[in-house]
Amino acid sequence: MTSWKVDLTDAKSKKVADYWQDLIDKKLVNTLPSFTDQWNAAYDSGQDWTWVSAVWGANTISSGAPSTSGKWAVAPMPQWSEGESKSAAWGGSSNVVFAGSEHPAEASKFLVWLNTSTEALSALNKEANLYPASSTGAELPALTEGLPFYGNQKIYEEFATAAKDIQPFTWGPTMTQTYSDVSDGFGSAASGDGTLLEALESGQSKTVAALKAQSIPVKG
Repeated sequence: MTSWKVDLTDAKSKKVADYWQDLIDKKLVNTLPSFTDQWNAAYDSGQDWTWVSAVWGANTISSGAPSTSGKWAVAPMPQWSEGESKSAAWGGSSNVVFAGSEHPAEASKFLVWLNTSTEALSALNKEANLYPASSTGAELPALTEGLPFYGNQKIYEEFATAAKDIQPFTWGPTMTQTYSDVSDGFGSAASGDGTLLEALESGQSKTVAALKAQSIPVKG
């Protein structure tokens, strides 16, 4: 790649921004700070009914809204057009071994075990509802079991389908800053200061500036 194209305000992004802005304007979106006690209480009290989230959201809901056990279910993400089956990734984790580690070989071996062994993957799924990234991990027996909090629904069947439908995306060289800038803008828009589209436009400008500041070529 000789240069980067930054386009946070393309037609598809504008469509999503306009959709959610309409819901915000109609006060149909919870604008409480995410992952706070107040945010959890909104779910636990029945104030909030749904959340478009990643697989780790299953644990977030069950731990934050314990009194609602048995009242939740996992469903495919809503689609723009009938018959479509598209999904996306939100988050993810990485394991690293630092160059200065005293035992790099042993640490690397542990990480291989952590991410590929049935024992480790089953524990991560049981304790945090994590879905394995490895293709072999998708065959874990635990993923075929129903979860009491979700009315004994076999929720990982939904996530297995979603995993196959994730659309490709590119993680830019300044993505951490881009995510932070856009998230700040979204937070302001949620509280009535500006709009989601303006947040994307601001994120666009700041991302281009950040790339150029690092002498990274930008297309357009």
